[in-house]
Amino acid sequence: MNAASLLLLIGFVVVCFIGYRWTMKRGTDQFYKLMEHTNKRHGTAFGTTRDDVHTVLGTNALYGIMAFDQKNRKLAYVTKSGKSIEVLDFSYIRSWKTTWTENTSVTAGEGLVGGANVKARTSTSNVVIEIGTNDLKRPLIKIRAPSKEYAEQWNSRLAVLFNA
Repeated sequence: MNAASLLLLIGFVVVCFIGYRWTMKRGTDQFYKLMEHTNKRHGTAFGTTRDDVHTVLGTNALYGIMAFDQKNRKLAYVTKSGKSIEVLDFSYIRSWKTTWTENTSVTAGEGLVGGANVKARTSTSNVVIEIGTNDLKRPLIKIRAPSKEYAEQWNSRLAVLFNA
């Protein structure tokens, strides 16, 4: 690969990254505008700025998002794909838990005969917060979490919100 090709590739990656960040920011701004509209329509107090991120469960409308209004004990569920929003009472939620897949990779260390120097690395993937509801038609809502740590924070936040 010559220098011109390398520069072109680097430029392409930078443009893609900037485009991705812009799209994510635009999507986040649209979400908070939706919350503003929902507050006016339903008399709720959902967060309407990026400072209210601690009241929003989920990071991508494609996988579902829930916003919480602790003052009025309401939640806003933005359905998967972000096409509709439902405002529900806290009593809609019955339980919650986090599930994930653990992946372990094992590699043999270098320099030892027979691979006696073994290294294992464990990671998590497919992290999901499962919300049990009181709805026969939709008894379980799954919201993807970006990490296990994020999901654990939300387990604690949900306990605070619901006084569990």
